[in-house]
Formats: sequence, structure tokens, C-alpha cells
Amino acid sequence: MKSLRGRLLLGLLAGITLFLAATGVAVHAVVESRLEAALDGTLEAVLFASVDDVLREQRRGPIDRFRRPGRQRSFLGWRAPDEEDVLFQAWNAVGETVLRSEGLSAGDLARAPVRPDPVPFHELGTSEPVRFVLTLPGRDVEARAMALRFEPPSIGGAGSMRPPGPENGPGRRPPGGDPRLGGDPRAGGDPRAGGDVIELVAAHDTTGLEATLSELRLLLVISWLVSSVGCAGLALWIVHVGLRPLAGLRDQMGRQQANDLQHRFVLPGPLAEMKPVVDQLNDLMARIRGAMEREQAFASDVAHELRTPLAGLRSTLELALMRPRESEELRETARQSLAITLEMQSLVETLLDLARFSADSPPPSEPVAIGPLIEVAWSHHAESARDRGLTLMQQIDAGLEVASDGALLARVVDNLIGNAVAYADGSTTVHIEGLPVGAEVEVRMANRVAGAPRDLPERAFEAFWRADAARSETGQHAGLGLALCRRVVEFLGGSIQATLDGDGFEVSMRLPATTAR
Repeated sequence: MKSLRGRLLLGLLAGITLFLAATGVAVHAVVESRLEAALDGTLEAVLFASVDDVLREQRRGPIDRFRRPGRQRSFLGWRAPDEEDVLFQAWNAVGETVLRSEGLSAGDLARAPVRPDPVPFHELGTSEPVRFVLTLPGRDVEARAMALRFEPPSIGGAGSMRPPGPENGPGRRPPGGDPRLGGDPRAGGDPRAGGDVIELVAAHDTTGLEATLSELRLLLVISWLVSSVGCAGLALWIVHVGLRPLAGLRDQMGRQQANDLQHRFVLPGPLAEMKPVVDQLNDLMARIRGAMEREQAFASDVAHELRTPLAGLRSTLELALMRPRESEELRETARQSLAITLEMQSLVETLLDLARFSADSPPPSEPVAIGPLIEVAWSHHAESARDRGLTLMQQIDAGLEVASDGALLARVVDNLIGNAVAYADGSTTVHIEGLPVGAEVEVRMANRVAGAPRDLPERAFEAFWRADAARSETGQHAGLGLALCRRVVEFLGGSIQATLDGDGFEVSMRLPATTAR
């Protein structure tokens, strides 16, 4: 999905519906557990209350009714079944029915699938019945059931229960007990229990419990659907309001004119998350505005610089065509035209270089020795330097190298030395010094320029600017030398700057040193 609105809505609705569904499942599980616990409480109460009935039925003496307090009987308004509604049945050790509910006319209750060990009577208060599920006889209905096996107490007097002791403790009985309770092991009693064993089972059908749970599930599903629809509408409104500032920003961008780059976008509303985006957008507009202004100025400067040689070329050719010329005059005209053409060619090539080194491409890198580079570049201008009485003094550490491109760096050094030879005062010295500075190599080139303007360091790297146009040489100096040097040096990952101290003009260039240094 490409729409931000759609993604937000889909994410919100998916998260909300899943959360509501998980909550409903958790609520259902808790309620089901508590309702089952309520039913189990009733079953357990009936089971333990039946112990007294079984003992009375077997004439074991007047024994206080056994109670087990603290059992849960209801939950969330759901009423657990009455004890009279619970079906129960008791068997003795030989499997004979001792006592049963009147409602079991259709058959017997199923006994526990796992027969627990019999519990001594005095430990009934801490014992846990066995829980299982059975089918009610004659009704084909599932029921929850509990089973308990215990040893009846031994009676030692007239109607009193004999306390357990060494001679009459758990698992022991007086001789001659009731055979229906398995009093004689020879009559089929449980030998492990030592004699009397009673097994009780209490059960109740789960139709009421299942009906309550079904109603709960229906209510939970309805609540989930209603809540999901309501949350969907609320989420739609929240997303619509939340994305309204984007619509306002879109409208601002739609009204933006191509020739109106001074406009600044304003954030519609106090949204902290949107402020960085709007700030970056305004910064982008400022950079575009600056780039367009530079391009306009560049185009204007190019037109201005090309107008002069083109006018000269036109006038030269028109003058030659005004009347018949001798061959020597035609050759002179051709030489003048060639000189003007070379000037324009040099200017165009320099402009192409400026455009090339403005591109965002990784600069090449290789070890380049500074000393030999300067010697080669000075040799290119040695004749002009002799004509002007200039000498070279260089102080370059032996083996001083930079990580750069040899051809491009040679172009920079040639331009710097050519600029110094062209503009330095006659009969002076050009000083060149190279030394390592941390992870960089600094190359300084200084010469004397009497009467240099104070703004020379700031304007020296501007395209088409010349401090003294009278000193420019045809085809060589169009005011692009230092501008080209700055572009190339920055392209190579270095920096260059100029300073003026009195009549001393210095250009300082820094480039990355080789890893060996």
C-alpha cells in the first residue's frame, strides 16, 4: 500500500482489532476458569458432605457432618447449582453401591478412570479429589465429576470416633466390621487400605455452564465488532486530522512558482515531527536558489567574457573584407583571428573544467611527489619568469607526497605558478614551501604584489575577476585560474585559501598526505 493514510489506518485497525480480540480471549478464559471453579466448589462441597451420609448409612455411629469451608460457589452473578441438584454415588471396597442419589434411576455414575489411593479419614481435610469428565447415565450429557476414596474411621465406644493411635490408626479397624464396607479382607476388601474403603463420586451436567459461556462468547464477539467499527471511525478521524498539515504543506508546494525561489514553506500547525522536514525543505530551496543565482551569474560572466573576443574577431574579419588585401595583410588578419580563437578556446576549455570538477564523483588518489611537480610546472613558465626578472626559491621536504591525482594536481600547480609569474612584481622572488601538517601536506606559494587591493584574498577565487586586467595575457588569463584551482582542490579532498600581508600575497593549499606518512 503506497498511501500513508492507508498504511496508518491499516496499522491502527489491525493493532486495535488484534488487541480487542486478545482481550476477549483472555476474558473468556478467565471467566470460564472461574465458572468451572464455582461448579467444582459445589461438587467438592457435596462430595465431602456425603461422607457423613455414607457413614450414617453404614451405622458407624453418630459422627459430626464433615464440612470443608472456603469453597467458591458462584462467580459474576452465575449461580452454581444447588447441592440437591448434584448427583452422587458411593461404593464400598467390593464395588457394592452404598448410597446413591435418587436421580440416578437410569443407571450408575462412572467411576474415576484413575483410582486414587484411599485417604485416611483424619486427612480428608487436606486431600484433593480427582477431577474428570463423565457421561450421565440415560441422558448422554457430559458432566464434571469428582472422586474421592477414603478409609472410614474406627469406632471404639458408644457413638464416639476413636482417635488414631498406634493400635487403632489409619488403615486399622476392629475385627468383625460390616462386610458391606469391606470389613473382612477375605470378603474382597482392598488389602492395601487394610480393610474398609469407601469411594465417592459427585457429578453435575455442564449444560448450564456451556450456555453461560456461549452467551458470554456472543457478547464478546458483539463487543469486539462494535468496538472495532467505532475504533475504525475514530482512527479515520484521527488520521485525517493528523495528516491535515501535510495537505497544507502540499498546497504551499503546489502554489510555488518556478521564478519565486525566495518563498519559505511554513509548517501548518505545531507538529514537532514535521519541523525537521520543513526545515530541510527550506534549506533545499535555499541551496537551489543559490545554485540558480550562481548559474545566472556564471552565464552572465561567460557572455561578458566571450563578447569581447567575438567582437574583436568580427571587427577583424569585417575590416579585412572592406577592400582587397595583399597576401601579407591577409596572413596578419588570419594570425589575429587565430589568436582570438585560441583565447576563446582556452576560455571554453576552462569553463568545461569548472563544470567537470563540480560533479559529485569520487576523486582519484595515488602518491604524488610535490617537489618534482613544482619543478616541472616552473619549467613551463621559466621563459616568462626570466623576462620579468623573477626567481624561484623553494623549500620542499625530500619525499614529501600527497594522496591525490597527479594530472589534476599538476594542473593546479601550473595555474598557481602561472598566476604568480603573471602578477608578481618584476625582479622579485616567488617563494614555494611544502611541509607536513598532521594528516595533511601544506603547500604555500608567496609573491610580492605592490598596490594589491585589500579584498584580493576574498575575490581572488571568483570566476572572471582580475585584480589588474591590464596584465592579462591573451588566451591565458581570463580570470578563471584561481577559481579553477579551488574547484579542483576541493574535488581532490583538500582546501585552498589566500592571504594578503602588506604587499605579500600568499596562496596556501592543503591536501591529504599519503598513508605512509
